Amino acid sequence: MAKKNKDVAAQAATNQEKKKNPTLRLIIFLVELVLIIAGIVGAVQFVKKYNDPKLTAENYFKALLAGDYATAYGYLEPAEEENAFINQSTYATAMASLEIAGCEDYEIFSEGNNVYSMSYDNGYVTIKLHEQDEKRYLIFKDYEVELRDIYAEDVTITAPKDVTITMNGLVLDSSNCRVGEEDYLSDYETSYTIDRMYIGDYIVEVSGADVYQPYTDKLEVSQYSTYFYLDQPYLAEGLADTLIERSYNTLESVYQDAINQEETCAVLEEAKAYDLVDPSYLQNGYDSIKYDLYIYDGFFESVDLSDFTGAIDYYSYDYESGDLEVTLTLEFYEDYTYQTLDWWTDKYEQSSDSGYGDATFEYRYVDGEWVLTYFYVYSSIYAW
Repeated sequence: MAKKNKDVAAQAATNQEKKKNPTLRLIIFLVELVLIIAGIVGAVQFVKKYNDPKLTAENYFKALLAGDYATAYGYLEPAEEENAFINQSTYATAMASLEIAGCEDYEIFSEGNNVYSMSYDNGYVTIKLHEQDEKRYLIFKDYEVELRDIYAEDVTITAPKDVTITMNGLVLDSSNCRVGEEDYLSDYETSYTIDRMYIGDYIVEVSGADVYQPYTDKLEVSQYSTYFYLDQPYLAEGLADTLIERSYNTLESVYQDAINQEETCAVLEEAKAYDLVDPSYLQNGYDSIKYDLYIYDGFFESVDLSDFTGAIDYYSYDYESGDLEVTLTLEFYEDYTYQTLDWWTDKYEQSSDSGYGDATFEYRYVDGEWVLTYFYVYSSIYAW
């Protein structure tokens, strides 16, 4: 109780002193006023600083410089409709290809009307900031970034129709672009048109099942570079071996049926079932072998084909259908035995001989398989 009385007494003494000293009272008032004004000015400057759109622009550009594309993407205006080429993943790929990350020599400057640009070692990027209706914590303005000069429209890639195009790991097809709509296309070409995508460097892989040798290429997409022609790929390394082996097996079947003088050859009848094949081409090839293996007064016992070699002579495209066509040649040795009738003894005598032959085969690639469309054999078989 005594302590409380002392405090009251001390306060009273202080108040009494203030009344006696008006200068002290003024100084205290002025100090309090300065503190209040400083607080108000500081708060105003703080709010002004965080409401300045330049701060958002700087934060966005610094995220790009740091390679933090997820943070940078968070500043963007929501895309009207994200698709296969406009999303966070493709944004990161596009920004990385611009080689902004890690640049130390850069400048951020305002172009007016909330438009900001950053120049850096390899170029520049421009954005426009849009103030949002809702404020953060009721007082701080919020801005979203609109990208400028970063989109390419109607990017078109032309390629052979039998290949698969993969762009940065994404297979191009009708689900993500417009396919085959260009008027200038030939029968063996197709096109892939992407409505809108980020500019930048894109890696494309061109492949075609077991038909073509895969290869990669880089497309430098910009607002002014939107049309690309992909080179015709080379045929797959193993394709020649596959078709040569098939041709050899076909040739053996043809010779066997010809020895038996069959009217038709079964393996060739399968090929004739395709509408695109002219049956006379295959039948003529078969008939020529039948003729070589026909003896008026005897018969062939066997024909062994050996030491064959083969190569693809050339490949091209059919101008009407656009289908890929391959022409190859087989070279081989023919060892054969036959019997002829000796008219004096009325008995058959066996003979044997060998020769050299070559055969030409033409195949067309249709709906994922090779169809034999033509063959002809040049044989040295002769029965004396």
